[in-house]
Amino acid sequence: MLSDHINRRERIVSLLKNLPKLPQETTELLKLVDNPKTTAPQLARFVSSDLMLTNTILKLTNSKFYGFTEHIRSINHAIVVLGFSSIKDIALLISVSKVFTAVEYYKCIGQANFYHHSIATAAGCKIIADKSSFKVSGEIFFSGFLHDIGILVLSNNMADKLLRIMEDASAERISLHDSELRVLGFSHADVGGYLLEKWHIALHQCSAIHNYPAPWLSPKIPNVAMMINFSDILARKTGFSLVECDNIPEIHPKVISYLNLRQNNSGDVEWGYYQDLLMSKMKHAKSFLELLKTNK
Repeated sequence: MLSDHINRRERIVSLLKNLPKLPQETTELLKLVDNPKTTAPQLARFVSSDLMLTNTILKLTNSKFYGFTEHIRSINHAIVVLGFSSIKDIALLISVSKVFTAVEYYKCIGQANFYHHSIATAAGCKIIADKSSFKVSGEIFFSGFLHDIGILVLSNNMADKLLRIMEDASAERISLHDSELRVLGFSHADVGGYLLEKWHIALHQCSAIHNYPAPWLSPKIPNVAMMINFSDILARKTGFSLVECDNIPEIHPKVISYLNLRQNNSGDVEWGYYQDLLMSKMKHAKSFLELLKTNK
C-alpha cells in the first residue's frame, strides 16, 4: 500500500509540472494559524490588514450559512465564535476561488458545474457531520469543497488526455477514478491530495482527499473521507454532477454502516431524505459561494 502511494506520487511529480500556488498572504496566514503560540489578537491583527478578507469573513459569519443569532461586528469577535480553523478554511477557500479562475482549468468541465458540485458535496459533508457522533471540526466543509480540485489541475496540464479518460469512463460505464488509474496510474484524488500537501495543508485533510473515492480500502479509515464519498454521490444523485454523462457509483456497504446512514425497510439508503436535507442546505451554501466569488 505504501509503495503504491509512492509510485503514484512519483508519476504525479513527473507528469504535472504546472501546479498552482497559494498567494503569499494566505501562506503566511496558514503558518500563523498552525503556530500553537499564536493568540487571537495576533491573528485578528493579521486578518485586519486585509480589508477584503476581513469584510468577507464578517459577511460569512453573519450569513444564514452559519446561523448565528448574534450579529458579529468585529474580526476579533468572529475569531472567537468561528475559531482559528474556520478562519483558516475561509481564507483558503477565498484563495482557491482566486487561483482557479483561468479558463485553462475548465477545458474539460464547466466552471459552474465544478462549483455547484463542490459546494453541494461540502454541504452534504456538513449535514452528515452535524448528524453523526464523529468529532470532526469545521474543516469538513473545506475538505468537501476541494475534493475534486485535482481535476482542475489535470485539465490545466493534460486536457486532451483527460477528455479521452472522461469519454472512456462514460462509454465503458466505469468511474472516472478507475479510468484515470488505468490510463495515468493515478487519479484526480491523488493529485488533489498531493496539491494540498504542497500547500502545507494538514495531513489528515490531504489524506481525506486522497482516499475519498474508496476510503474503505485505507488501512485507517478516515471519517472525513467516508463523508466525502457519501456526499459526492449524494450531490450527483441530486443533480449536481461535474459532467452530463455521469456514471454514479453505487454506495459501498461499508460507507452505509460506517456513517450509520438512514435506510428503508429494504436496506437501501433513503436518498430522498438526504436529498431534501441537501436542497435545504444548498440555499445557504450557494450564498456562501457567491460571497467567495465577489471577493476576487
